[in-house]
Amino acid sequence: ERSTIKPSISQTPLLAIKAGREGKSTINIPRVGFSLFKTSYEEAGKCVALALRGGVRHFDIGTSYGTNGEIAQQPLKLYLDNGLVGLKSYFIGEDDELLKALDEAAALSKLQSAPDGSVGRGARRSQLFVSHKLSNKEQSSSILDVKRRVKQTISNLNLGYLDMVSMHSSLTDKERRSATYLALLELRDGGFIKSIG
Repeated sequence: ERSTIKPSISQTPLLAIKAGREGKSTINIPRVGFSLFKTSYEEAGKCVALALRGGVRHFDIGTSYGTNGEIAQQPLKLYLDNGLVGLKSYFIGEDDELLKALDEAAALSKLQSAPDGSVGRGARRSQLFVSHKLSNKEQSSSILDVKRRVKQTISNLNLGYLDMVSMHSSLTDKERRSATYLALLELRDGGFIKSIG
């Protein structure tokens, strides 16, 4: 028999952190997240769709994971445009017990969208927390290059902004790390990213 782990309903599903210039704004991060690290390109779409159905709204992505294209073209776009109803094709042939457990988890998470998509794209986007990692290759001593790469990621994902951007590794030289950080500060101040990890 399959056992289901259910989240506690006593805790708020969001963790508030200070962000922005001088910590004057608050970012709410969903406590439960899903990382696409080591998820195959072929499985990424289904994994994201099932996570969304289960109430997960926090996604950890990175260019080096190799899945950004798949999740942008399919589950995220379908979800943002149509809500969970847009993801129906991902659930065909799935185990009924699994789908029921995901629906129960979503109900407990208090973050689920209206299944018929009536909430609207903007409301669904505001519920998502997408954390992107810049690979060492994407870090640069050119602030302009870093900004272009991050803006291209935002455009590719069709999200409008990223909730958090981090440097995936500090194994670059000081000049690249410094320029990358300065670029992220400028992107945050310009509204392209909400916080820097």
